[in-house]
Amino acid sequence: MNWSDIVQAGASLVTLGIVGWLVTWIYRLYQEREHSLKDRYEGKIDLLEERLKLKDEEINRERRGRERHAEIVDAERKLWEIQKEAGIAPDEPLPHEPMELSTELTNSIREILSKLEQISIELPLPNLHLLISRGNAYATTGQYEKAIPFYDEAINLDPDVWLVYYNRGLAYREIGRLEAAINDFSKVLELEHEDVGSYCNRGQAYGELGEFELSLRDFDKVLELDSEHTDAYRNKGIIFTKLGQHEEAIKEFSNAINLEPDYSDTYSRRGTAYVELGQYEKSIEDFTKAIELKIDLVEAYHNRGFAYRELGEYAKAIEDFSKAIKIKPDLAEAYQNKSIIYYQLGHLEEAISDINKFIELKPDAIEGYCNRGQIYIKLKKPELALKDLDTVLELDPDHSSAYYNKACAYSIMREPNNAIALLQKAISLNTSYIEEARGDKYFDNIRDDPRFKELLSL
Repeated sequence: MNWSDIVQAGASLVTLGIVGWLVTWIYRLYQEREHSLKDRYEGKIDLLEERLKLKDEEINRERRGRERHAEIVDAERKLWEIQKEAGIAPDEPLPHEPMELSTELTNSIREILSKLEQISIELPLPNLHLLISRGNAYATTGQYEKAIPFYDEAINLDPDVWLVYYNRGLAYREIGRLEAAINDFSKVLELEHEDVGSYCNRGQAYGELGEFELSLRDFDKVLELDSEHTDAYRNKGIIFTKLGQHEEAIKEFSNAINLEPDYSDTYSRRGTAYVELGQYEKSIEDFTKAIELKIDLVEAYHNRGFAYRELGEYAKAIEDFSKAIKIKPDLAEAYQNKSIIYYQLGHLEEAISDINKFIELKPDAIEGYCNRGQIYIKLKKPELALKDLDTVLELDPDHSSAYYNKACAYSIMREPNNAIALLQKAISLNTSYIEEARGDKYFDNIRDDPRFKELLSL
């Protein structure tokens, strides 16, 4: 191969190299352009898809909102119809006392309220009447805690609507927020100066707070505005009972009975006042009338049983206490009173059975352990008596009767040192035990002990 051939061959190789490089460069440029276009359009497609998704969600949300709004309107309409059937109107105050709706009506209202709670979380109620209606629905079904926020919102919308304060005051009173209730009823009286219901309700709240003078003042104002307001007379009677002025209470209860002779509670309360005055025959007449008017009035049976007990008519007393327990099985005081009668009659096993039930229902009540201790002493079971009497002294270290009965128990056990020391403690707390011990047969075992004789000679 000559030199020209070599040069020509070299030139060919160079040309091929340049061409290859150009092809590679063009291919790479093409690939980069393809990737750039792909990235650009894929980003736009993703953005478009995201926007379409958001639009679908917005459309669905609007559709669900319309559906939920329709559900709310339908539920509110049904609630309105049921409230109308029950005699509840959003533009009128609620009744003075909690309404006694039928179970069917109560369940219907509760069912609608539960549905509204589920579907209207994000939707504010649109107007004052719906807020009041919802609050009233909760209040009339006993859900006062849930009613109050709706009344709050109604007041925020219009702070000059007196009946909202009135209804909220009733709700506050029912849950024991008496100061708040008084504030609301006072606000009603600012807006509606001579509202009898607000005076009456505020008087009740004052009474429950122990502000008896303010309570009586409000009830007197009620009677000034309406001389035939039965609740005012009855509530004055309740206040006088709390003050221990039972003759005044009887007078007020009698005024209420003259105006409303078919209300069982008033007879029962007047009967209780007669018991406090020791006029048991009159109390029995009132309790009997109360039971005629309301056959399941548990307090009338119980209190009549107490009156019979005080008159020594034990069979009738036990019958009444048993009827009270049948109506209200957890009425601890009825078991206690039955136990006392059985103890007095010498039926000690029955007395133990009933006092055990009392202690089960009231495990922190001193009188249960004290009474059972006495029964065990009479049963000649001093060890069991001591256990109960120690419980009494744990609850009340100065309980004189417990010391006295422990002295009896130790005397039965022939432990004179303990018996005399405990009797001395009892006498130091209550000197009437000197006379009681003189005739108490349970001290026969230590009666000849000089220390016992010395104690009784004080």
